[in-house]
Amino acid sequence: MFAAPGSPDVLTLATFAYQVYDTYKGAPKRFKDLTDDIKGLEVLLRSLGNRLTLQQVDTTGQEKSQETLLSSDEATDLEQLVKQAGKLLEELQQKQGYASAPRGLSRFRWSQGEVDSVRSRITSLCAIIGAFNSGLLPRIVSTVPMVEKRQENLAKLDNFLPSANKNSRLSTVSVVDPNTATLTEVENEVIPEWANRGRMLEYYVSEAEAEQNQDPILRQTAHASEPLVSPPVKRSPTTDSLMGNTGALLGLGVHKEEIEVISAIYGPRIVTDIIRNITNAHSCLKMTRVVFSATNETFGGDPWPNCIKAFSMVWRKVIRLDYGNLYSAPQKLFAEEGELLTIDLSIPLPFHKSSATRKRGSIYILNASWHNIDVTEHVASITAKDPRPDIIASNHEFFVEDPCYGYEKIMSVTWTYSDIAAALSYCEVRAVTENSSIQIPPYLDIICANWGGLDITNLVRAKITPQQTLHFDTKNGGAFASPDPLPGWQKTISILYRYGSLEPMQLLVTGDDSGYVMIDPGKRIRRNFFFSNTIEVTSDIRIVAAVWGLQPVSEKRFSTAVTERKMVSCSNDFFGWDGWGGTLKTLQVFLQNVHTGECTCVSAKEGSVLKMPTVWPEH
Repeated sequence: MFAAPGSPDVLTLATFAYQVYDTYKGAPKRFKDLTDDIKGLEVLLRSLGNRLTLQQVDTTGQEKSQETLLSSDEATDLEQLVKQAGKLLEELQQKQGYASAPRGLSRFRWSQGEVDSVRSRITSLCAIIGAFNSGLLPRIVSTVPMVEKRQENLAKLDNFLPSANKNSRLSTVSVVDPNTATLTEVENEVIPEWANRGRMLEYYVSEAEAEQNQDPILRQTAHASEPLVSPPVKRSPTTDSLMGNTGALLGLGVHKEEIEVISAIYGPRIVTDIIRNITNAHSCLKMTRVVFSATNETFGGDPWPNCIKAFSMVWRKVIRLDYGNLYSAPQKLFAEEGELLTIDLSIPLPFHKSSATRKRGSIYILNASWHNIDVTEHVASITAKDPRPDIIASNHEFFVEDPCYGYEKIMSVTWTYSDIAAALSYCEVRAVTENSSIQIPPYLDIICANWGGLDITNLVRAKITPQQTLHFDTKNGGAFASPDPLPGWQKTISILYRYGSLEPMQLLVTGDDSGYVMIDPGKRIRRNFFFSNTIEVTSDIRIVAAVWGLQPVSEKRFSTAVTERKMVSCSNDFFGWDGWGGTLKTLQVFLQNVHTGECTCVSAKEGSVLKMPTVWPEH
């Protein structure tokens, strides 16, 4: 549709977009959001066209051709963008037809699904245009002050850190696109020494890749999970499975490979959704390189005025299969405000490997940054020793020299409670300013939960908040499950839980209509329902707690009935008191498997007899 793309083509397309918008703005109210989206597309296209016009003038004011300022990949990407936007606008124009506005538009017969589909396409285009647009920014502004500032900070760090830490610090620094002539000259003049040192430390997949990828950020995103202090090692599919071109390696070419952005932070702002939109748009356009800059423009404004922001991101590749998903090892990316970032999606990545020794519920630190320094290992070592870690955002905490002297800094942490690949999609992300602290709550493990004889363990687990708390209103017992297990009865809610893998089990006991209930790490331990010594039913099964109505059961009387008869009478006479005055109630008994530690609850109504299972009950 468009020949060699450049500012004239984009500006012409922006004018076309405005004409379409001008027509659609007379549409019925239900098309208002669509009209606003078209206007947003027009604004972005005009901004990109104006920037491309500026790109044709260098700092000396001499004219340059478009081809000298855009790499071949960028020119191809731009052409694809223009074609995609032109095609979409033509479809919108054809849909409107030739009737005059607003009368013609009042006869639109679009379903809501069609409107949503078009809006989704516009949103994806806007995301990729914004990313492409911001990627051109460092070529217009002067980059020398930023490079000089980073060189000064790195020189300070060289005098402070051990050699291994120096190399780790240097390898996280991104360098601008080497295909750009003007910035390559700056790089060669100002920062050759530390850039070369960083390059020598990186792993590589092949000699050809090592020669071609002169940008450390490309290698950082491809090999962030590898130890940077190890010597270079050649990789091959026969010695280590790699993601990226994985379809060819595994014969899975028909399956879709996607990019999953796990977390992204710019200054104090969590920008995960923005980066997801950018990467999704690149995927839709089948581009192999995601290019964007860490600027206020990219992330929708300045989240922290008068400060130099840092950017931190975690991402990975995912292959969707019929029987499940394959995940690459998480990749980390760090940068400072103003830096141009490139993620090469064609580079192979190692598969994710879960730890065989990690206990369920232990804290798994996926990423931690202090400004633009990777401090993941340091934070992970703290959480390994402390079940309720409190990390202070300071240079002293991480034993580093100030990474951005004279400016307030941000610490960010991304974590989950399992290193199983699927669990990494559900991470918690937090960021705090300098001298503040991040408290990582211990994992809330709902071991077993019962509502009037009905197992509601999984339903309760689903209500746990990211802060590892649980709160619910007992007046709405039906929120747990349906149908009601005991219609007309007031039912006991018992929840057996534990915080972290090392703390003792606790038991929350409450009843229907008893108000608002909350479980959080600061609550006192509820141990009064537990027996001082477990009661053996068989050599494989033991009883850890029992509840009659809302009250704990007497251990002595209960133990005799279980060990001698393996049966318990559910009556006030047997227990010696009314466990829930004047209310029909249940007996709930919590069993534990001696071999696996698994717990379950068996229950019986008042007036019946509970027979203790001698074989572990299957659910």
